Amino acid sequence: MTWPTKKLSKCIQEGLIELKRGNVISEKDIKENPGSYPVYSSSAQNNGLFGYYGKYMFDEELITWSVDGGGYFFYRPKHKFSVTNVVGILKLNTKDLIYKFVYYYLVWQRNRLEFDYVKKAHPSVIKELYEIAFPPLPIQQKIVKVLDTIQSAIEIQEKIIEKTKELKKSLMNLLFH
Repeated sequence: MTWPTKKLSKCIQEGLIELKRGNVISEKDIKENPGSYPVYSSSAQNNGLFGYYGKYMFDEELITWSVDGGGYFFYRPKHKFSVTNVVGILKLNTKDLIYKFVYYYLVWQRNRLEFDYVKKAHPSVIKELYEIAFPPLPIQQKIVKVLDTIQSAIEIQEKIIEKTKELKKSLMNLLFH
């Protein structure tokens, strides 16, 4: 089945989405304003977590991506958080799209592209490279449910692998001492 699609640039023109960048937040800022609100930066590791801060910029569902870290997308459920200036922010202004669906659709497209530290994922680049599909909401919901189930299984397997590595390390310490 083919769904209608639009380039991100067209979605921006039509007011369906907004693309922005975060703010400069230094380690010094974090030390001077300690707190429990996560700050996300450009790393693809650890969900992009940079540290914790006493202030927050958002308390809403959003999609972010690493501008300087290879263009990786992150789904941000509604919570209080901030993002640094090397993070892009995608906000939906339409009820015709579900954040998680858009996130998965962008990740699918991202997996077919290559980014490096020369070709950065600035909003001006992103809006021309990506498109958004507009299937009916029930289809979006079904796709999200399937992909969330698979993602949960992956996370469980990753935890099992990590625990197995810890067990191996403990056994090696025991066996070789």
